[in-house]
Amino acid sequence: MSALAAAALTDTGRNLIEGTGKMMDRRQVLGGAAALPAAAVGPAHADGAASALLGAWSLVEAVTIHPDGRANDWDGHEIPHVGLIAYLPTGWMTVQMAAPRAARDHDTEFTDLPPAERLTYLDTYLGYFGRYEVIEADREVRHHVVSSLDPTEIGTIFRRRFEIEGDRLVLKSLNSKGALPDTYVRGIWTRTKA
Repeated sequence: MSALAAAALTDTGRNLIEGTGKMMDRRQVLGGAAALPAAAVGPAHADGAASALLGAWSLVEAVTIHPDGRANDWDGHEIPHVGLIAYLPTGWMTVQMAAPRAARDHDTEFTDLPPAERLTYLDTYLGYFGRYEVIEADREVRHHVVSSLDPTEIGTIFRRRFEIEGDRLVLKSLNSKGALPDTYVRGIWTRTKA
């Protein structure tokens, strides 16, 4: 990516987040999202829990946890899922999750598929990227969404409680006040190996 393209991307992200001053809610079970000024978002810290987040993590499980402890499909998506989340030392992150699917003929363009089939693929895919910040005292990571497959997520902030044990990362969705809601999403990830 050229320096000019990187600068444009950074400015776009800043403009999407700055000054919105409104609360946005992606999906009830995913927790709250609030808009904060972009100045609050900076590169990840180089030490402590923040450095333990760095790298790529493969999805093991994503489920919705209910007040009675019951776990079921994440956000209405059938289990299993495949996915990857990555935290870069520059303060950028990305997450991609999808229902597993067989490969298609590589000579077929996505736009050549029937509209209903394209919608099925898009409906079973979650992907966004943006800046992140770590609040170590609260064991919280905030994803400041710059762009997403779902346009209602752009400019939002997803708050996650995190636990790291060896090569295992657990992320739990938080509400806009940083509390674990009665019903929340729990994602379990494992560090990818080179």
